[in-house]
Amino acid sequence: MPTCHSTNDVAADLYKKNKIKAGDIVIAAEQTAGRGQRGNKWESAPGKNLTCSFFFQPSFLEPSNSFFLSIFSSLGIYDYLSRFDDRFRIKWPNDIFFENKKICGILIENAVRGSNIHSSILGMGLNVNQTAFKTPGAISLTQIVEKEFDLAGVLEEIAQSLEKRYFQLERGEFDKLKKNYLKKLYWINEEHTFYDIAFFKGRIVGISENGRLQIRKESGLTEYDFKEVRFIR
Repeated sequence: MPTCHSTNDVAADLYKKNKIKAGDIVIAAEQTAGRGQRGNKWESAPGKNLTCSFFFQPSFLEPSNSFFLSIFSSLGIYDYLSRFDDRFRIKWPNDIFFENKKICGILIENAVRGSNIHSSILGMGLNVNQTAFKTPGAISLTQIVEKEFDLAGVLEEIAQSLEKRYFQLERGEFDKLKKNYLKKLYWINEEHTFYDIAFFKGRIVGISENGRLQIRKESGLTEYDFKEVRFIR
């Protein structure tokens, strides 16, 4: 579609109407109200980037393992981008960074039925051909590689990368997925400055079983949920 409010919202509406099936993709040339984690807005120039939502039905996955949806999806997109440069990293929980600039954001919204996840909508905003941003700290693939990309081709290759990682998830290869995720995690085992209720220095050392970020600081190991800690420098 040429434009929509949010591809995640469109996918959710199609799900309610039973008009979407596993593997379908909702894509828009422009989102007028693209969303990121916890209500953050996503900037994207019309026709320059990929703004889309993938629909999955991971009924094999219990809600307690829902963070593996962030793991598989960020790894799938990382796998595609890492073909061009080895400096891409996954910023917890599921953003993709190039050095200290954001190139991709992911928003995952799940619906639970009984004891399993019945549906999962994976919204992705990937900066591809945009060359100027109002948002500080944003970057695009064309700025890194210095060439323009065919958006349909990029989408096809990312879909293939996501499918490979999804099959790992479906096979229950949780340990392997988590190990791959931690290996590519932004700031892992490096001393940096963070902020919770005050500034502090610490090292990211891992993630908990439910996806909380583990930071070791002077006072000991602390775990954080989304938006409970900020990355400073």
